[in-house]
Amino acid sequence: MAASQTGTHLTVPRKHVETITVGGEGSKGQAPRDVPLKLGTWVDNQRRRAATLTPERVEQLSKIGMRWGWALTPNPEHTRHWILRI
Repeated sequence: MAASQTGTHLTVPRKHVETITVGGEGSKGQAPRDVPLKLGTWVDNQRRRAATLTPERVEQLSKIGMRWGWALTPNPEHTRHWILRI
């Protein structure tokens, strides 16, 4: 992930786009090409779907700087769901 690689954070505008280069050296003959990634949309979607993310996924995102803006606590009735505490 670009934010983790650059040592920044995951507070990005929803319309933010990162461009990465794929292919090229070591890609079995594929020419390098730039690919736009809608990082802002992806981050926003993760936040909006936080209540349905696994605890492992929440932990992974938190470790790389995800700022949730509210507290998540496990829902004891559903092992794969969280309760949003604002």
